[in-house]
Amino acid sequence: GGTDEGRAMLQIVHDIAPGASLAFATAFVSEASFANNIIALKNAGADVIVDDVFYFDEPMFQDGIVAQAVDSVVAGGAAYFSAAGNEAKQSYQHAFNPGSTFTDGQFPSAGGAPHFFGGVAHNFAPGDPFQSLTIPAHGTVTFSMQWDTPSFSVSGSPGARNDLDIYLLNSSATQVIEGSTFDNVGADPVEIFSYTNNSGLPQNVNLMIVKFAGATNPNIVKYIYFGSMTVNEFDTQSSTIYGHSNANGAEAVGAAWYKQTPAFGVSPPVLESYSSAGGTAVLFDTDGNSISDARADKPEITAPDGANTTFFFAGDDPESDGHPNFFGTSAAAPHAGGVAALLLQAKPTLTPSDVYAALESSAINMGAAGFDNGSGFGLIQADASLDLLDQLDIGITQIDSSDPVAIGNNVTYTLTVINHRFIDATGVTVTDTLPAGLGFVSATPSQGSCVGTTTITCNLGGILNRGSATVAVVATTASLGQVTNIASVSANETDFNPTNNTSNQTTTITGPPLTVGANSLPNTAAGLNYNTNLQITGGAAPYHATVISGALPVGLSLNASTGVISGVPTKANNKKPPSFTVRITDNASGSVSKQFSIVVYPALVSKTKSLKRGAVGKSYAATLKASGGKLPYNWSLIAGSLPAGLAASPSGAITGMPSGGDQGTYPLTFRVTDSGGNFKDIPLSLVIQ
Repeated sequence: GGTDEGRAMLQIVHDIAPGASLAFATAFVSEASFANNIIALKNAGADVIVDDVFYFDEPMFQDGIVAQAVDSVVAGGAAYFSAAGNEAKQSYQHAFNPGSTFTDGQFPSAGGAPHFFGGVAHNFAPGDPFQSLTIPAHGTVTFSMQWDTPSFSVSGSPGARNDLDIYLLNSSATQVIEGSTFDNVGADPVEIFSYTNNSGLPQNVNLMIVKFAGATNPNIVKYIYFGSMTVNEFDTQSSTIYGHSNANGAEAVGAAWYKQTPAFGVSPPVLESYSSAGGTAVLFDTDGNSISDARADKPEITAPDGANTTFFFAGDDPESDGHPNFFGTSAAAPHAGGVAALLLQAKPTLTPSDVYAALESSAINMGAAGFDNGSGFGLIQADASLDLLDQLDIGITQIDSSDPVAIGNNVTYTLTVINHRFIDATGVTVTDTLPAGLGFVSATPSQGSCVGTTTITCNLGGILNRGSATVAVVATTASLGQVTNIASVSANETDFNPTNNTSNQTTTITGPPLTVGANSLPNTAAGLNYNTNLQITGGAAPYHATVISGALPVGLSLNASTGVISGVPTKANNKKPPSFTVRITDNASGSVSKQFSIVVYPALVSKTKSLKRGAVGKSYAATLKASGGKLPYNWSLIAGSLPAGLAASPSGAITGMPSGGDQGTYPLTFRVTDSGGNFKDIPLSLVIQ
């Protein structure tokens, strides 16, 4: 027919790459047929595939069957170019805000409009469940609404976890005039409907989103509209690229009219106002598990549209040369595909990622420097992308191990050099400048050799296209804090992407681990001086010690700065000694906690007030007695001497027979020591008659 779009696309490819073999397969039977035909084209030998077809119900937040087919052929070696779409930023995306609950039939429906089933309305603003829209005279608008829940068509059962409906109401928001109320639970989370304003005047309407069923609310709701209308309020102007053109493997292509490019005196090139915007995140994998894949690099490139074909829509001829012009990203995508064919003709071994990189890296920037979600990396340039095939992209990365590292230990920096594309590299040199605080130990390359200590230079020789080499640099740590190792790579060949020629890696050097050396604390008795140290080491001084649970024995205190527990305990706790936990925090916000207990026994006291008198030549026996402390006791004579013939045992027994001539008074001091090491000195006198 006269508007055969597939034939028009093939004419553009032939115009750019007249030697390329051409094949065609329809995408219009069904999504399953579309996916199968993508595979069939690859199996038939196509190494570049281009499409400009999409289905309204392709999943927005998951890779559907067409997107999976795209990724499959790209993994198999075919570059895939997909029209980004012509919806600009005609999208509303927002967190679902549950508002009022509406009852079944609360709004009547016009003839032919769906019944209003009620449910929890989404609030576009607090207390406002309606969004005002204006549809132009005789205008038709199609809405595709989806929300974040897995699709049955991708993951199988259980499918969507909730059911949302979308309604269009009249200007007073009192009657449903159109909408979609498909039962989504267990199916796909999508509602689609079209509305035509049959009048000759613009029509104000109100859009309403309602959750009809489901145990949970969605987190995100999004709709994209196709056609012309005005969003009067709450216009988020969100991304519109979704489905298979949003696949990781696809190169999504935006459009710029050829007459608004540098070749025609316009610089920078101007993006077509309708070219779709990227940034639709994929939130579920194909098994339905939650993921977070921003898909933030869509579209990747822009290509020309508006060129001549020998047929298409008659009368669309801005040059008035008798040939109809083909506008839209549908025309831009085959331009990119044709240039891809030229790249493969020049270098048949290019992978799809090579082709994409050549187009992206040589594109003319169209907005602010760098990538943007409207034009991607910019307008492609066939000649510049071909020039890149004779250039190099070599890059360096590094990782450190371990990080953080304790001072005095070694850190290893593994430098990896990768020849990303497009040619073999020669004369590859790595330079690594060790920062202050690190001392050189060794440098071991996987190929070539290294010299130097503070500045290490490694001559790695050649690295093949897509090859790699490594250097392991080992250094010892000498000072606390953070250090940054800087490594760079160069080669004899021109590097078209110098941004990845340098790598920085910051390493944190810490002191020894913060520890409390004391595993247990000595016990004591009431009334005795007590002093012990928690033995805090490592970390970063100064320290702060505090009791975070339990309590010290009455009379003892903890020095927060030194970790010393001291004082005179006043109360015994030996029958049920409580525990307490001490936390030590250092100056680097490190902390360690440890639990202790201190047993306080009753005060050690003597129960012997005096010794009975003895007589020369007569047997003598007396027993020293004490109470308190921790049994058993040990008695010792620490001052004075017993008369000849008497002896004192560790159990406190004094026995024997004083011999003649030893009459008199003997001053003695005995010490009683309990099993905990606490002692009491007892002065006594022994009289021998």
